[in-house]
Amino acid sequence: MSILAEISKALNLKQFLSPDPILVLIALTVTLVFSIFQLFNVGKDAQSQKKRGREAAIAREATSRFKKHCEETQESQPKLIRVNDDILVAVGFGASNCALLNGDVLINGLDGPEAAKAAKSAFEKQLGKKLKLKAILLTHFDRDTVGGLEEFSRGSSASVYINEAAEKIVEELASNSGPTRLLNWRRQWIEGDFIDDDADFENLGSGICAKRSSTPYSSLKLPNDVKFISGPKFDLKISENFHVSLFHAPTTRDEHSLIWWSKKEAIFCGGLVNQVI
Repeated sequence: MSILAEISKALNLKQFLSPDPILVLIALTVTLVFSIFQLFNVGKDAQSQKKRGREAAIAREATSRFKKHCEETQESQPKLIRVNDDILVAVGFGASNCALLNGDVLINGLDGPEAAKAAKSAFEKQLGKKLKLKAILLTHFDRDTVGGLEEFSRGSSASVYINEAAEKIVEELASNSGPTRLLNWRRQWIEGDFIDDDADFENLGSGICAKRSSTPYSSLKLPNDVKFISGPKFDLKISENFHVSLFHAPTTRDEHSLIWWSKKEAIFCGGLVNQVI
């Protein structure tokens, strides 16, 4: 038996022996190409597995550092940070911070009435008087910026200022329609709820350590006077010597704004800047 016949028999190509051996060569070529392709895939799979291993190690390390940060955050006591004579920042009262400018302008309203009541009391103790707000500025509309507005505005006639892109959400909330789909989607996105439980990496969403209020979305209430601002820049005159500017800066929030107090060279970035850990 010829070598060609032996190869054909081994590859079950007997039907190609006669009449044209060229077909056998074609079959051998196809087999060789297929084998090389298989070897390439094996090498590629090995590289992918090695890459996934490195990514998993990085994720574990990041998770460890993040959880340590969470533990430290949870243990920290609520406090006021005095940036300068006219700016106080309330830290640790809830899932986010809020700032008081000039003793009568609030930036963001924390995530619930409990946090707002505690922060308001701290502000009043520091100021030595009852808090009477002239204006409330929102960098964006979310649970941790509007949850405590009702409590903060109690006893005041302050207007709330926010970019017009938030108008639909405010209308849904005002109509007592309960949790809006957008608000729920935002919370799920931030807290990592969309990550598959079977994923081979850790969920680093903020939900694993945020000190959130237990107040449901459906019971959130806003002050009656909400003013929607438009344009890339909105200049707001609070008093003769107190002006701030809101710059529209849409990111994950279409209505997101940066708040700039030029006199004090202070900028408030809302959710756009976070501590690097």
